[in-house]
Amino acid sequence: MPLAGGGGLDIEDPGPPVLDAAAQGYATPDPAYTPPGSPGAIGCTTIVNSVSTGPIYTATRWGLSEWEDFTRTNDQVSLPGPGDDALIAGYIVDFCQGTPVGDVRDAVNVFLSARPGSNASQFGGVDPPLDVPAADGPDSILTGEIGTET
Repeated sequence: MPLAGGGGLDIEDPGPPVLDAAAQGYATPDPAYTPPGSPGAIGCTTIVNSVSTGPIYTATRWGLSEWEDFTRTNDQVSLPGPGDDALIAGYIVDFCQGTPVGDVRDAVNVFLSARPGSNASQFGGVDPPLDVPAADGPDSILTGEIGTET
């Protein structure tokens, strides 16, 4: 359905983000998967290479919980809303594809650092704050533009 755009142009609604295969299971639990004691310790190689939906599902639920906790002490950051599970799942996979030695905790910390109203220096006491790309930046799997040259 076209949306009214500026200058009299009709713009097609892009619809929901398109996630790659590794992130598709973010909403589907795998009862056979046993996460580590802290879901934040799920390794990036597990996220990217697992055929089970368990790791990304668990990582997404944990990331949303961390996001909710983060908003309690950072009133400038909004609570997760409908559809944000896909956003954080996509970011976790995106991060893990680029940082295989990291873990879910690293991905969620960087994601939260990039949220509007967040100060990136809150993570690890970095001063000056880290330059953190937006979760939907040009290299994100959420844009559908990975590997394209501009």
